Amino acid sequence: HVSHNLYADALVKTVGLQYKPRRNEMISSFGRGVQVVKEYWEKKGLDVFPLRMNDGSGLAPADKVSAGFMGELLVYMATESAVSDAFIASLPQAGIEGSVRNFLKGSKLQGKAHLKSGGITGVRSYAGYITKDGKTYAVAVFSNNYSCPMSRMTGALEKLLLQLF
Repeated sequence: HVSHNLYADALVKTVGLQYKPRRNEMISSFGRGVQVVKEYWEKKGLDVFPLRMNDGSGLAPADKVSAGFMGELLVYMATESAVSDAFIASLPQAGIEGSVRNFLKGSKLQGKAHLKSGGITGVRSYAGYITKDGKTYAVAVFSNNYSCPMSRMTGALEKLLLQLF
């Protein structure tokens, strides 16, 4: 339930050990890992074009991902993955634990949303699952290049999810 950017970077580099460079190809350990990750999701039927990945943590300035790609990944994990239950359980419950312990706290969605938060200067995002009326929905809400304080953007995303659900 806690993010470890160093672990995420190391994981991508470790996955990259599977990549076999072509003759005379110069590729970094991050580049190898990114290639393996993209090929994996492409084989699962996801469009990886919106995934601009340069490291494992998502902190590289050129890293980008669309809410659409994230939504597709979440739907795949919930409906087709053999480790679906473990994946969903690995996401903290909003209003209760982890990086989202204060998000949606005291609302009708407290404990009914398993979300991962993301943020860096000018970016705020939440992705995961919300359960309502016995149905589970994949959600990905991203805000980029906002110009207000982060707390205000967090509140706006909270309001959006509460209105949707």
